[in-house]
Amino acid sequence: MKQFSLFFMALIGLVLLNSCSKSDSPAVEPEVSISGKWSITGLGTITDLKTYDATLEEIAAVSNNKDILKLKDVYSYEFKTDGTYVAGTDSGTWILAADKKQVTLTSKVNVDSNKKPAVLIFQVFDLAKNSVKLGFKKFSKNASGNFDTTSLEDFAYFSVGIMGMAGKGGTQADLDKVKTLQGTLNLKR
Repeated sequence: MKQFSLFFMALIGLVLLNSCSKSDSPAVEPEVSISGKWSITGLGTITDLKTYDATLEEIAAVSNNKDILKLKDVYSYEFKTDGTYVAGTDSGTWILAADKKQVTLTSKVNVDSNKKPAVLIFQVFDLAKNSVKLGFKKFSKNASGNFDTTSLEDFAYFSVGIMGMAGKGGTQADLDKVKTLQGTLNLKR
């Protein structure tokens, strides 16, 4: 009986020691990665005064244009682990900066005016397991109080910001007050 009691006490001690060691060590979270398939959920706007995030449904309601909802079906990003990406009809290579604050896409399909591969640089905001916000080029007002959007590309990026702002009730008066504006794509897995 003594041996049984001693064995039982040793077993309880091992169980307690094991459970203490497990609760004392912090859980190791897996590293968050941009790799994988992402679908667009909305557009946003970051200004020097306020941030707006609008779903595609909100933008469609404000613009009275249901075609915006089609973006969910036809526009997504897949960042493959081999360093390539597919986005709609575009494809190419991608590189995430070591600090995870910027992702650079180099297209194999689209070329710029000099016949070189088009390069798109996103600022990475709020990278989480199942969501990410990617920021386009940031615009600032010039001395005349206007945003410089002289190229077609700039106009497209600026328009993303305007749609995100409008989807959340932003007005022309709000736009007149801001000094900087940056459009964002809001994506989920």
